[in-house]
Amino acid sequence: MRPLNTIHRLRFTILVDDSPGAEGLQSEHGLSVWIEADHFRVLFDTGQGMTAMENARRLGLEPAEIDAVAISHGHNDHTGGLPGTLAACQKAHLFLHPAALRERYSRSADGMVRAAGFPLGAGDLFATRKEYVHWTNAMTHLQPAVFMTGEIPRALPPEAPAGTFFLDEECGTPDTLLDDQALAFETADGVVIFLGCGHAGVHNTLSATLRASRTGRLRAIVGGMHLAEAPPEAVALLADEIKKLNPQLVCPCHCTGDRAREYLKGRFPDAFFELRTGSTLTLNGVS
Repeated sequence: MRPLNTIHRLRFTILVDDSPGAEGLQSEHGLSVWIEADHFRVLFDTGQGMTAMENARRLGLEPAEIDAVAISHGHNDHTGGLPGTLAACQKAHLFLHPAALRERYSRSADGMVRAAGFPLGAGDLFATRKEYVHWTNAMTHLQPAVFMTGEIPRALPPEAPAGTFFLDEECGTPDTLLDDQALAFETADGVVIFLGCGHAGVHNTLSATLRASRTGRLRAIVGGMHLAEAPPEAVALLADEIKKLNPQLVCPCHCTGDRAREYLKGRFPDAFFELRTGSTLTLNGVS
């Protein structure tokens, strides 16, 4: 495959999101995005089960054509579909942080504890695909114009509290989600950033990604922003920071939350785009 030094055409399709979309497609709590950057195809996260692969086929997308699977973090609403995805995407290289494999638990407001981590047994898949697995502790290029950020420096507290995630079933050890990262695509008109949940903080993630990018300009931000539990003032401050970056597109989905999504829609009336399961957008050339 020839190196992709600058992306001229970027097209992405939401295979899995919490919000139902096109008729005939399934939705679930989680995220999976099919991304075509010129000739390079990436699946960003896999949703909870086989929904992503089933929706891809219903949309006429062929999983066997995927070149890379990039995992934002190890929560099961982003990794649960990984075993089936890797079975369907035989040539795909896998990019993820080693900490994504940790056992994880979530405690709800009523005190119920549930497993929230990597799918059981999925790690065994790596034994037969070692040469296809790439660990992303630090910034890692999938192509010259495509990279994962690796661990995000936490210069500022995340917009939403992260107190419901733990590394043990007794909920004694908080999970700081060091594996949380973004996927970025370099276009001539700036970088397009995909977030899984933004547990490291959206502002922190944007800052780290733009520092690592060649242009330092934000063209679009897409994905989950983990703002459902964020205080309104934190969402407002984040919107102020995004406004300074003057993005062409602001496309929140998944865990952003309805209240925050409506607020961002009001703050970015010309750049906001509503994403649901089945939504597709194409970015061509330079604006």
